[in-house]
Amino acid sequence: MFDIGFQELALISIIALIVVGPERLPKMARTVGLWAGKIRYYVNQVKNDIDREVRAQELKEMLDKPAGGLDDLYKVAEETKGTLDEAKAAIESVPTGIPAPNEPAAGSIFPADPPDAAGPAAAESAVAEPVVTAPAATEPAMVEPVATESSRENPATTKPPETG
Repeated sequence: MFDIGFQELALISIIALIVVGPERLPKMARTVGLWAGKIRYYVNQVKNDIDREVRAQELKEMLDKPAGGLDDLYKVAEETKGTLDEAKAAIESVPTGIPAPNEPAAGSIFPADPPDAAGPAAAESAVAEPVVTAPAATEPAMVEPVATESSRENPATTKPPETG
C-alpha cells in the first residue's frame, strides 16, 4: 500500500523513541498496531462489499437479459399465430366442390374403380393360400422332394417318392 522501506521505519522509530520515551513506546506501538489492523479490516470489508455489489449487479443484468429474449420469443410466437390464422382462413375459403387429390373429378374419363381391381379387400382375398391336409393317423406323412436347379441338372440326385 505505502512504499515504506527499512530506512524510513528506522527513522520513524528513532523519532518516536525520542518523543514518546522508552517507557510508553511499547504501549504506543501496540495501540498503533491495533489501529492499523482495524484500518486494514475495514478496508478489506469495503473491498468485499464493493465486489459483492458488482457481482449482484452482474447477476441482475444477466437475469434481465433473458427477459428481453423472452419478449423476442413472444413476438415470434404472435407472428406464427397470425400466419397460422391466415393459412386457416385461406383453407376455409377454398370452395368445397373441388375434388380431393386422389379422388377423380366429376365427368372424368377415368373411372373411380378400375374393372380389373375390385379394391384392396378383393386383392387380399384373391391370394390363394395352399391347402394343407392332415395325413391319416395310421399312415405316415408323405413328403415329396422339391426339384431344385441342381437336381434338374442331375436326375440321379433326386429320390423318387416312396409308396407305401
